[in-house]
Amino acid sequence: MSPEKAHTLEPSADAPTPTTETSHAQERTEIATSDAPPTQGSQEPKPPPFPEHLRLEVEEFSRKTDAFVKSLEPLLAPYRGLLEAMKKERKRYNAWLEAHPQRVVYYQDIGTYTACQYMPNVEIRDTPEMGRGVFTTAPLKQGDLFLAEEAIVFAPQEDDPLIVSLLGMFANPWALAKELIQIDPERQALAAQLYNAHTDKSAHLLQQLAQIQAASTHTFPNAAPETLVRWIGTAQSNAFCFQVRQRKRVGMYILASMLNHSCSPNASFSFEGTTIVIHAQKDVPTGEQLFSSYLGGRNLPVERRQQMLQERFHFTCRCPTCTTEAASTPAESPPPTTP
Repeated sequence: MSPEKAHTLEPSADAPTPTTETSHAQERTEIATSDAPPTQGSQEPKPPPFPEHLRLEVEEFSRKTDAFVKSLEPLLAPYRGLLEAMKKERKRYNAWLEAHPQRVVYYQDIGTYTACQYMPNVEIRDTPEMGRGVFTTAPLKQGDLFLAEEAIVFAPQEDDPLIVSLLGMFANPWALAKELIQIDPERQALAAQLYNAHTDKSAHLLQQLAQIQAASTHTFPNAAPETLVRWIGTAQSNAFCFQVRQRKRVGMYILASMLNHSCSPNASFSFEGTTIVIHAQKDVPTGEQLFSSYLGGRNLPVERRQQMLQERFHFTCRCPTCTTEAASTPAESPPPTTP
């Protein structure tokens, strides 16, 4: 054996083959060592205990909150049932929308228009004293959705100081009238079937429009003043105010305008964008007329309600609420005469 080979050790068959495993094991050992909890001498200080008086205040606040929520349960119970009923009706309405994607069509009269709107279990009838009204053809439960209708025309509410000062309550109808003269003849013919309660104001409105036309800062619509006056009166008699994305708007709805007024309504409406949706406010049997409130449900004395309805819509409300309140309101005594 040569000296060189005597110093060279041949690997044994049982000896492990050198790999990188050893270096990985060292890395894992180093990581484990770094993740080990610090020794007792290097522990971070514990936070101070939560003050006892604050803990007691939090517990007392939590107890009062729970008691308050429980006290609301009897008040919220009826509305939960109403909410569930409205959710069911909404599913039916959404199914109808999917089955009728093309709802906006050309229409000439109320009959063909009703076929394009969501109007289950109700119909329009003539009444002896109120003109047309909406009646049930099947019982409605509280919360039932019986009408959903897109605005036939809408516009931003009028905020021009000059127009508001000259037209007063007719300012928003003026905004609608400018849109009505531009829509297609079919929709114009449909809107013309709505009631105009302000024909007696035609001369006054013509004078006010002449002042608006004379103002150089305003572009007067390309239409005869008489036509604008007619649309202003129709819009004032049938318009609804609503809000879309923080912007106030005014719109006209054909079927929703057919609901007559009552100070004790059995129907309530709300808006989803420019669509009006109307629900039954209470159970309504078959054949009953549906009423909404033209005054927004405000709690006003009977005299004030009658005054507003006369000014805005030219009729006297004879609903049960007004009849009862008028009978119970003592008549004002005439002032004493001086002998």
